[in-house]
Amino acid sequence: MSVNARVLTLAASRGRRTVYSLTGVEGARRLSANVEVTPADPQRFRARLLSVPLDTVAYEELSAAAFSMTSASTQELVRFIEVQGGVLHFDDPDRPPLRPGEMTAVDTGAPFRLRASEAVRLATLVVPRAALRLPAVLPGDRFLAPITSPLRAAWSSLVRSLGVSAPDDGTRDAEILAHAIIGLTRGLLTPDALPEEEPAAAVVRRARAIIERDYADPSLGPSAIARAVGVSERRLHRLFRTEDLTVAQSIASDVPRRRSIGS
Repeated sequence: MSVNARVLTLAASRGRRTVYSLTGVEGARRLSANVEVTPADPQRFRARLLSVPLDTVAYEELSAAAFSMTSASTQELVRFIEVQGGVLHFDDPDRPPLRPGEMTAVDTGAPFRLRASEAVRLATLVVPRAALRLPAVLPGDRFLAPITSPLRAAWSSLVRSLGVSAPDDGTRDAEILAHAIIGLTRGLLTPDALPEEEPAAAVVRRARAIIERDYADPSLGPSAIARAVGVSERRLHRLFRTEDLTVAQSIASDVPRRRSIGS
């Protein structure tokens, strides 16, 4: 994955959970790694940031004086923000503010602006959009809306544990834990945000149509077919288990059959 925790969190260069005390204009500048942070009072700005790099994700706990946060990154990241103290306001007056115990998701690929008019405490998980395997377009109200998934409690417990202890980045434990967190985080947006899984028979039909159409293409293989039908290669192989031939066998058997038809 092209985006990883090394560009997501302040502690990336250290490779482990780190606590920072940030003050004044310079402190706000350091905090503005992936979003632009503007303190209400730059000279008196005070913040405490716990920063945890963890393979492809990053976790942050921020306690800070009043500030506003604006989209400032071209990276396709999703920030899952849980309010632990204070109130977080949206730039949209039609959206109610987030209060302690509430959380939302912010897609940094789209414009947004959040504001804390007083001291606030936030727990944030930063995830590359690609890791969540989200569709290109989500319903417009999916982001910046309170998340009420029944998985929230489990997510909070697992993610907040990183604030107490976390494996060093780059270790096998960090990779395993990040994978588990991504799966649980993706679940926060289902089932109402993600499209229903396409029926197995429909996927197989589309895969067979591609084989029949592109049988002569030397690059045609299971991975290319999986990309074309929009599923993982693992799922494609699994779907073909109930068929007479595997994916590879279907390709191999179709080539001579098609050649004989064309001769």
